[in-house]
Amino acid sequence: MMSSRRGWAPARGFPTTTGDPVERLNQVSSLQELHRVPALSPDQIMIETQLYKVDQQLQGLLVLWEHRRGQLDTSRRVIEFKEAVPEVTAWLETRGTDMLKNKNNFGRSKEEVLQLLTEHDGSDDREVAGMKTKVESLLASYRLVEANGHRELNHIRGTASSLEWEWTRFYSDMEQRHKNLHLSLSFQDYLFEGSNWVQKTRSLLDSLAQRTESVDRSEEAAEVRDELSVYVACTVQEQEDRVTEAKRISTELHSNVLVEQAAQIEQSTRDTMRDLECFRLELERLHKKLVQIESEKDRERQLTKQRE
Repeated sequence: MMSSRRGWAPARGFPTTTGDPVERLNQVSSLQELHRVPALSPDQIMIETQLYKVDQQLQGLLVLWEHRRGQLDTSRRVIEFKEAVPEVTAWLETRGTDMLKNKNNFGRSKEEVLQLLTEHDGSDDREVAGMKTKVESLLASYRLVEANGHRELNHIRGTASSLEWEWTRFYSDMEQRHKNLHLSLSFQDYLFEGSNWVQKTRSLLDSLAQRTESVDRSEEAAEVRDELSVYVACTVQEQEDRVTEAKRISTELHSNVLVEQAAQIEQSTRDTMRDLECFRLELERLHKKLVQIESEKDRERQLTKQRE
């Protein structure tokens, strides 16, 4: 039936048989045990052996195919990486240069700061997010190349390291810029509220000064004095805190413009507090004077009554 088996040779790695019948039977028994089949005829054994050989060859080809596919995929990643990096680095250089130009521009008013924030966070938000995704994808692709190995690995390793460093620096600078602009916004709020306090205090001083012109009783002087004392107790510490925070922010941002603005509001606050103290002393003197006058009048009335 299978006369061709006389010239058949087993696959490489497969146990060879000799002319010894006992050894041949032992090998057949091993095959039977391996395949868990009942006793096979010599022809069936030959067929099973050939199938086993083909299966081994297919497994080997599959391993080679998977390996080759991995190599080609790695090469594709290397090519895509090398093509994409120049565009990303050019974008980073352009954006980094633009951001560097405005590094110390924190605005001179709240409106200017809000405009800077809009320019920084608004229209560029999607663009930066898209570039962030692209850079992360490129670096992830490089790490796969690094894990799999490639003949150009040493060449692109430096490129990947430089890309990661440049992106990290850019993103850090961008976040710092965002933080600094919000600090500048807080500074302008402190400045605005501080200026309002100065104006309000000046108006109060003018109003109280007018009232004291017609004061002729100690009770009235005491009322004006107490009103001023309450105002000072409720607002001065808050104003001092505003000035302190404004100075801190201007120093932290290293902005000459903000430092100058902080110095101006600090000086205005000092001048106003000095005027507050001067007016308070005037009220104290006025109150004492009126008390003294009223005491003298009381004594005169008492003397007049005694004489009568």
